[in-house]
Amino acid sequence: GELVSPSRWYWAVIAAFVIFAGTNSWGETLTKGWQRLLGTILGVPCGVLVATLFAGDKTASLVLIFVCLFCAFYFMTVTYSLMTFWITTMLALMYGLLGQFSFGVLLLRIEETAIGVVIGVAVAILVLPTHTRTAIRNDSRAFLTDLSSLIEISTATMFDDRTLSPTEQARQLDRKLQQFRVSAKPHLAGVAGLAGRRSIRRALRIFAACDRYGRSLARSSEQYRDPVGSQALAPAFTSAAARTRSNIDALVTIIDGADGVRVNSATDELDAAETLARHQDGEGELRPDLWRFLTAVHALRQIERAVVTAATNLGDRKSTRLNSS
Repeated sequence: GELVSPSRWYWAVIAAFVIFAGTNSWGETLTKGWQRLLGTILGVPCGVLVATLFAGDKTASLVLIFVCLFCAFYFMTVTYSLMTFWITTMLALMYGLLGQFSFGVLLLRIEETAIGVVIGVAVAILVLPTHTRTAIRNDSRAFLTDLSSLIEISTATMFDDRTLSPTEQARQLDRKLQQFRVSAKPHLAGVAGLAGRRSIRRALRIFAACDRYGRSLARSSEQYRDPVGSQALAPAFTSAAARTRSNIDALVTIIDGADGVRVNSATDELDAAETLARHQDGEGELRPDLWRFLTAVHALRQIERAVVTAATNLGDRKSTRLNSS
């Protein structure tokens, strides 16, 4: 940074630090780096235009500075490039107020930012490399482990143990989904691993469905109260939950690279649980407790279906690669 500009070296340092800090893989660092560089490049002509138009008008410049700050923080969660765009525009206005504005200063910002991006990406790739697929695999394993725990806790809450909290476990599952989204972002909006974009999107849809129905299962299990009918309903539901958890373990094994792993659908156990619940109430209107039980069965069925689909698709792709090689 000092070789380019002894007075503006800190822009390179800030860029290198910001794009590297808080990232989980070199792909995420690369994505964050080019977004910062793109936002800076687009922000320079906008900053030049705005600073020229409002030169000498301190009130308007101050108002626009706060507007740019608001937009930068607002778009920070949307895309990093837009945040950088607004910050660069704000800097042009600020230098105009200080009487230090020039086109050369903004061009210098592009150069220093580019240096910082190169340094940050180089550190991520060469010094502390964490591959994007490794991060995605770890986050997938963590999500599925929490999903299995949610099913176990929800089943225990319905029929046995009321000391645990399925809702809290559902919140934990949601946090793991958000972490998976962050790790998968380079494959969705970046330049790393474009070939895997379709499979990552499919995995996101499956995990989002599991998260949604996991919340439904947690809510139904906490609301379910049926001490009379539980003795008849518990074995079928518990068996279906155990089979679903076994399929989740099989999916984790497939993600870890194992071959020849099979999953067994829990459809029969789920159908048996649903049939028992409907027979308990005859032909009349379902009691609230049985309605909550059937809601839990439906949620578990959707989770099981998503897990089996993911395991089948992933297993088929592994077999295809092995056969082609």
